[in-house]
Amino acid sequence: MVGSVVGGILLVPVLLFLIGLLVNKGGEETPEIRKIEGAVPDAYLGSWEGMIRTDSDRELHGRFEVVQGEKGMRVATVTLTGPTALCEGESPLASVDDRRISLGAGVRKTAVPKGAEQCTPPPPLTLATRTDGKLDWEMGGAKAVLEPATTSEAAVHPKFLGTWRLDTPGEDDRLKLTVTQGRFGKRVATATGSGRHAECAWISVLTGAHSDRLVLSPLEPGSAACPVRGRMVLTPAGEGKLYVARADREGGGMEELTRVTP
Repeated sequence: MVGSVVGGILLVPVLLFLIGLLVNKGGEETPEIRKIEGAVPDAYLGSWEGMIRTDSDRELHGRFEVVQGEKGMRVATVTLTGPTALCEGESPLASVDDRRISLGAGVRKTAVPKGAEQCTPPPPLTLATRTDGKLDWEMGGAKAVLEPATTSEAAVHPKFLGTWRLDTPGEDDRLKLTVTQGRFGKRVATATGSGRHAECAWISVLTGAHSDRLVLSPLEPGSAACPVRGRMVLTPAGEGKLYVARADREGGGMEELTRVTP
């Protein structure tokens, strides 16, 4: 009985101490925890991509990462992949209405290859929601439909993985391309050349990924003695084959890649 009383006496100060940690001291009020709200409607948040044809009839691959924020804040990362350059910038929120959001003139962040002159800050653009869950995009007369894009750490569909050989009539134009797993904006491909470019090696980052399409940035050479190779768009072509559209190929059109190793 005495032990129980002593134990109870000792327990009271401990409980009072713990309670003291949980209550305000000196009458101070606990700061209110509020969810940070922004001006960007939820329908625009996330990652979006699509093929864009400009008013000069150039084709770009566009990707837009839209986050929450207030007017005047940078809320979008804009990545445009052209035939021979990848350009990335950030754009501020300019205005919001019931039909669309407008982004103001942005700032240039990165370019591949480094110092690419065609990479300028993103101009003003607008995004508008659609009933099919996609977005309408417009910038300086160019228009496109954007669809939700993957944000997976393993964005490359398995059908594109492995080493592939591009055989062309001209030996100098031949390539061996190796595609590995990765996420958007990271290096997922390397290539080696042939003929006069036998000593050349290139790297490329992932700029677009779907089950039926893989978009690789222009191939950046490891040496100034080697040329920049254009953007590549890969599509399935049956067992052990891929089609490739190379932006720097004279006359355009599709070519065939043959699997060398899985």
